[in-house]
Amino acid sequence: RLAQDADLLVAPLFEEGGRVLLYRRSTGTLQELVRVVIEERTRATVHAEQTTFGIFPIGYGPDGALLFARLSTAGTDVLSVQADDEPVQRFHASDHIARDWRISPDRRWLAFLAPEAALERIVHRARVVAINGGGDATPAAPSTTGEQYGPTWTPDGRALTVGQEAEVGDFAAATLLVLNGNEGATLPAPERGFDVPVAWSPDGRYLAARTFDGVNSVNTGSERAVVIGADGTRRPLSATTEVILIGWYVHA
Repeated sequence: RLAQDADLLVAPLFEEGGRVLLYRRSTGTLQELVRVVIEERTRATVHAEQTTFGIFPIGYGPDGALLFARLSTAGTDVLSVQADDEPVQRFHASDHIARDWRISPDRRWLAFLAPEAALERIVHRARVVAINGGGDATPAAPSTTGEQYGPTWTPDGRALTVGQEAEVGDFAAATLLVLNGNEGATLPAPERGFDVPVAWSPDGRYLAARTFDGVNSVNTGSERAVVIGADGTRRPLSATTEVILIGWYVHA
């Protein structure tokens, strides 16, 4: 047992190759970001603040600072903090609630979903921002302007994979959004519904995903776990109960 005081509303993060665990601890309006060194079983609070909205751990940037998101009446901001220092704001992510933070393998880019207006409704779309400044990257956009899901980096960090909502009675394939104007690619689509990427295998051959037979996040339908191959295969993971995808285990 690593901790008994984690806030169960916020998913913990493994960092540094699985050697470090980050989680949020909440006591009333006090929220703390806690770092656990697993082998040593040691814990330390990296940052704490009083808030009625929320702070959320994102992971470590290229300079070793912990990135976290802060919600407020102004929307969502991304900040960084070093041990015993005051947090520094990196950028304003959205005037609303942004979510699904993913740092690229080289720690240079941060992908997330931010809400925007499209066709008289609000949808979440993927954005990619340079962690150390330099502006946004421009991913190759799919033809749809609808909702996107589960931004997931490929192991080489050259592309971002996102799911997209389906048309009514149709399907939508997960799409590789290659950065800086290069041509993207489309993965094998479900027979019906849409996919939400979870994690690529380390060799980049397979994508673990959640697949839904509904239309979008409002009407999801039923859920299954699936492994999607870059070679065009789809392998559903069958079980009599719910399947929760955690990650890939590499057997040496």
